[in-house]
Amino acid sequence: MTFIGRWPYKEELVRKQWGDPPPFGIKRHGHYAFGSKDGIHWHELNHNEPVLRVSDRSMFWFDPQRKIYVGAAKRSHDGKRAQAYAWSRDMLQWSVTPDWVHVADDRDHPGDEAEAAYGFPYGSQWVGFAELRRERKNQTGVVDRGTIINWELLSSRDGRDWSRPFRQPFFADGPEDTWRHKVFKIFTNPPVVRDGRLMIYYGGKLGTVPVETGDQPFQALCLATLRSDGFVSLTAGDKVGQVTTKPFVASGRRLMLNVDARENGEARVEVLDESGDPIRGFDLNSSVPLRGHDVEQAVAWKNEADWALLAGSKVALRIHLRQADLYAFWIENSP
Repeated sequence: MTFIGRWPYKEELVRKQWGDPPPFGIKRHGHYAFGSKDGIHWHELNHNEPVLRVSDRSMFWFDPQRKIYVGAAKRSHDGKRAQAYAWSRDMLQWSVTPDWVHVADDRDHPGDEAEAAYGFPYGSQWVGFAELRRERKNQTGVVDRGTIINWELLSSRDGRDWSRPFRQPFFADGPEDTWRHKVFKIFTNPPVVRDGRLMIYYGGKLGTVPVETGDQPFQALCLATLRSDGFVSLTAGDKVGQVTTKPFVASGRRLMLNVDARENGEARVEVLDESGDPIRGFDLNSSVPLRGHDVEQAVAWKNEADWALLAGSKVALRIHLRQADLYAFWIENSP
């Protein structure tokens, strides 16, 4: 299934942009559901009626855990662009809840607005991108820097409640003479994982223009790459730093780390019991240092201490870093 949307613009603008009559017979503004068995031939699913009456830059995806369609539906919040939470079991009957996936708040600039948002499951949580429209006006109310559209990182534990922990652009704006200056656009697809890298496709263009003019600034499909799990990291310098995880029940055969240790850097892991004390054989001195740049490194301890021996025990990890970046840890069942 897929969506196609029609903006709530004037009829003459729709005909100018899309032709007369508009494609697929779309007449009323909103989002329309289409289905296909082969991804090539598509048919409309709701008798030429929109399934969701929300504005442009609404973005939708499928939640594989709850087996529902969800999305960030563009609406207005306090008179500014915002993204409400919407969900559906069949893609035809939708509910828009009072929850907000993405809004500009008092931590943002007063002129910022939430233009779009998109999320996807990643590891044991959800990751996403929040698109912000930024306009800076001078004292007379005139926009003196133009519109800048960029995106920040979103995160969620359940795919329903979202937050923006870092209030800074995920990608820096390009130089003024490049096609990715001022405007970045996110797409509704998760990163492609390949050879230990995340491939993130996005759109970039020179700027925005009023739709009434019919002009379009140059734009292009872009590709950015990122280390696997590389959205954020815990970074340690010359002095050793440490982080202790929340307690959890040990399982599986191997404990894995995604860590990038620079020259002379390393990571060590000790396992703590329910009282917070190191478990014999899994203490810091027994930990085999992890070095190098590999995105998948198996944690080991001296004297053949085996992670599998801890299965069923409630433990916590204390990870020590020096000249290294820690991106993720996880458990594998394979030996």
